[in-house]
Amino acid sequence: ESMLSNVIVLVAAIISVATWGYLGKYIHYKKVILTSVILLIIFSYPLFSSLTHASFIKMTLIQLAFVILYTPIEGSYIIAIGHAFTDKIRNRGFAMAWNLSLALCGGTTPVICTYFTHALNYNLFSVVYLIFFGIITIPAVLLL
Repeated sequence: ESMLSNVIVLVAAIISVATWGYLGKYIHYKKVILTSVILLIIFSYPLFSSLTHASFIKMTLIQLAFVILYTPIEGSYIIAIGHAFTDKIRNRGFAMAWNLSLALCGGTTPVICTYFTHALNYNLFSVVYLIFFGIITIPAVLLL
């Protein structure tokens, strides 16, 4: 069941990211990213807490809710990073921004969340971590 749920959600995410990437031509990326981050901050905790003892349908719907909340960021940040750098250094700047953020945040997140979940005996630590980085993201988006 979890594999089927993941396939459904990944297909929805692929379609949603492509759609938001296309819409990025018409809707300003800053508004899209800011709205998505704020909605993630607001709805992450209730959605994560609902995952406990969730049925297949409920689990899939919660994952789809996260797709709706997160994919506007995923589809729009490429445009945002492209606009952040001049033509001369755009490729280098994009590569550095992409790789450093993934290495520092994406690479360490599973270790940090697993450690603190066990150390604090708090199963929802990962959502607190997500909200923390969402709050940090708001000023960064405003400075774009």
